Amino acid sequence: MSRKPANQGPRVNLTLTPEIDAVLTSLSKSLGVGKATFVRQVLDESLPQLQLMAEAAAKVTQQQIPDGLGLLAEALQQASGKAEQAQLDLKQTRRAAMRKRKPQRD
Repeated sequence: MSRKPANQGPRVNLTLTPEIDAVLTSLSKSLGVGKATFVRQVLDESLPQLQLMAEAAAKVTQQQIPDGLGLLAEALQQASGKAEQAQLDLKQTRRAAMRKRKPQRD
């Protein structure tokens, strides 16, 4: 299944709080991407968990509470696993960077 390019497809307009806008502005400048691109990338990476959450919400709406809660727990477990892996990757990258860093002299 091929995906449409990022600049094609449905658009969503939303209003951000000043705090969220400031953080997105800072991140987008640091990463060299637009705010919309950054948000789209975050949503794209979160798609499996968002799909499970949508299924869970549908189950709860249909009064299938145990099934809905099970799907929500699965979504949270997946998100937690991704966060754990990202944390390990960052620690490994930091250690490698620290080994390469030369000692500073006064």
